[in-house]
Amino acid sequence: MKKSFFACAVGIGLASGLFLSGFLISFVMKIPVTATGDAGTWAGAFFALLAFAGTIVLATRETSRKNREAKSLARLIIPGIVMRLTLLRPGIEMAVQAMKKEPHPDRKFLRFVSRQIATYRLWTIEEVTPLTYLPKDCASQLILIKETVATVLLALRHPPNDISIHYADSIAQLEHALILIGITQAICEDEYYLDNFDL
Repeated sequence: MKKSFFACAVGIGLASGLFLSGFLISFVMKIPVTATGDAGTWAGAFFALLAFAGTIVLATRETSRKNREAKSLARLIIPGIVMRLTLLRPGIEMAVQAMKKEPHPDRKFLRFVSRQIATYRLWTIEEVTPLTYLPKDCASQLILIKETVATVLLALRHPPNDISIHYADSIAQLEHALILIGITQAICEDEYYLDNFDL
């Protein structure tokens, strides 16, 4: 907010300075302003400049206000997201461990693992959209986690005839999801607990 206001003030100052410089040069160079219309033109230009500057100030303040509100909403959402990540992580870890212990799974085992993973409530795109206003990109990380888990669930619920083809890939995707969960949880916690949060 302070930076944008300062930049706006500098712009207004420069524009006003140019206008006044031009006005003074016209007198120094003895360019006569004889007609009432000339003076009116200068006055009209000056007030048009002030109106333009005022519009810039109002627009800047409105944008800053909306950004502050969006970031405040994002901070309210973060604790719930962090809680879900905290619960999801051990669930994915247990699923990975169980899958690694079963190198030749049958369809019953795959359905069991998919049901265990599906018990954890994830997040919707609508829920994480406000997080796009935060400086760090945790919203896209959350969507990537959700899509990775959804892809694995689909593969476990509807495996091909040769289960081994996608089984190892599913384990690898869940391990990648665990890495993303750790990174995203750290980002969310940093954003929430940051003392000098830029509002």
